[in-house]
Amino acid sequence: MKKNKKLLIVMVIVLVVIIAAVAAIVAAGKAKENRDQQQAESQTIYVGQLEDLAAVKFNGPEGEYDAVYDAGEGRWTLAGDADFRVNGEVMTAMEEKLVGLTAYHCFDMESEASVYGLDAPAAALTASDSKGNTLSIAFGNLNSGKYYAAVNADATKVYTIASSAFDVWNKDVLALLDLDVLPQPKEKDIESFTITTEGVSVKFTQDATGEEPVWTRTENGAAVPADTDSAYFKNSKYYISSQYFTGAIAYKYSGDGAEYGLDEPFMTLDISCTEEGERRSATLYMGDIAAEDSQRRYCALEGDSNIYIISANFVDYYYALATGAMPDEGDTSGGSVDLEYQTPDL
Repeated sequence: MKKNKKLLIVMVIVLVVIIAAVAAIVAAGKAKENRDQQQAESQTIYVGQLEDLAAVKFNGPEGEYDAVYDAGEGRWTLAGDADFRVNGEVMTAMEEKLVGLTAYHCFDMESEASVYGLDAPAAALTASDSKGNTLSIAFGNLNSGKYYAAVNADATKVYTIASSAFDVWNKDVLALLDLDVLPQPKEKDIESFTITTEGVSVKFTQDATGEEPVWTRTENGAAVPADTDSAYFKNSKYYISSQYFTGAIAYKYSGDGAEYGLDEPFMTLDISCTEEGERRSATLYMGDIAAEDSQRRYCALEGDSNIYIISANFVDYYYALATGAMPDEGDTSGGSVDLEYQTPDL
């Protein structure tokens, strides 16, 4: 009995020692983790301490802009032009880079500023937050994925900032434009669409009142059932539900459109539909193949003074549906020969 009691006491003591040892190891690990974190924080080089971004001004290789946040309207715009709607997602990406911006290195400028390209900076950024804090950065030469930079006009220090951060700010002003949203109805909510190109005008109308939708093709006043099995028709219908502008080329354009092939459009597309319970209609004018990208065409939206670009795939299939052939190709019988329904690259 006494032996069992002694054995139990020994086991309890051993257990207490083990628990104490484990607790000590855990505590030591946490202490080391805290020390490492404090050391990392002490070594982090903060370039600025902005909070809620309120303004960004940039001048660089891709262009220049001066974006400001309109607290009253709750949106971003351009300084001096409240009509310019800045894309909120673009500004969020900029804010994420600017708030708590860090540098890889910071060292004394012991050489001439020209060594770092800071005598004539390639780009300049000025930003401020809602509390009035400001940050200015002059960007010099690019070296191994990092830009030499001078911060807040301090000529005694050189910072190195990641090119990935620079790329977020280095944009043409039109890259900030919040693009108009084209109708993107569900296929069952398309009422009609009319394609007019090269002297041909064809209207497709959907009757969705029955169990199965019925599509009619009308050309030169003659209405016939649409070939809904045609790959051209299937892709065109899909595009009506998914098309979008991929960028903008001109803002508040006031010319005749000739430089974009929009004075005499290659194609006009009229859409009538219901979207989220509301009736919508739109007229798009498709112009020349874009000089900037052969996979895009210039495009204008009726009632809008901007010039956009749109996927040429959209236009090609609309053209083929109306004429029976893809642009610059022979007749392929409405797409029923050697062509399958696909979801092409946009």
